[in-house]
Amino acid sequence: MKLFCVTIVLLLSLALCLAGCAGSGAKVPQMQEMPAAESAAASAPPVSAPAASEDNTPAGTIIEPEQLISKQEAEQLLGEAVKEGEKKEQPVVGQKICFYDAQNEDSESFLQISITQEAFMKSGSQTPESIYETTKEALIETGEQRSISGVGEEYFFGTPGLHILKDGYYLCIAADNSDNSKVQEILDQAGALAVANLKKALGR
Repeated sequence: MKLFCVTIVLLLSLALCLAGCAGSGAKVPQMQEMPAAESAAASAPPVSAPAASEDNTPAGTIIEPEQLISKQEAEQLLGEAVKEGEKKEQPVVGQKICFYDAQNEDSESFLQISITQEAFMKSGSQTPESIYETTKEALIETGEQRSISGVGEEYFFGTPGLHILKDGYYLCIAADNSDNSKVQEILDQAGALAVANLKKALGR
């Protein structure tokens, strides 16, 4: 049975670890999967927490991952029917995930989109930019880097797929084996689509 990408969980564990240790004076443990995380976190400048409401929810418009890639758009990208998006979220690091699995149980295809945003963060020790930079430092050497259009200038390829930083939002898109040329094409198209939909959601 296909599950959410394990690597997303690893990245999320790293971010949760950094959030939990920030400001406590405790040393951030170095994770085997993320060898550069500790040094990147140490060099990140302190940031202020976004304004919060009485229920500790940060103020601001929160963007859902399905606004960036809908079920119908996922089907067009993958070329096959998908199930309803399976949602997951971690407010501590401001991350929301939507996982589209193929309806055909024999198919290995899937599309996953995550968005990390300050408006959804309950921890003021990090920003989407700092999490993106920490992840980039840890993963960029493990992926084949290539130029693509439509996603802006700040992006890289690394486990589990395409990582994009756009207008203060950190997007990550995964789709099966990213070493496959067809999957690479899907990631390129999905990245451009997600960024275009992000701009629409922001009214830009």
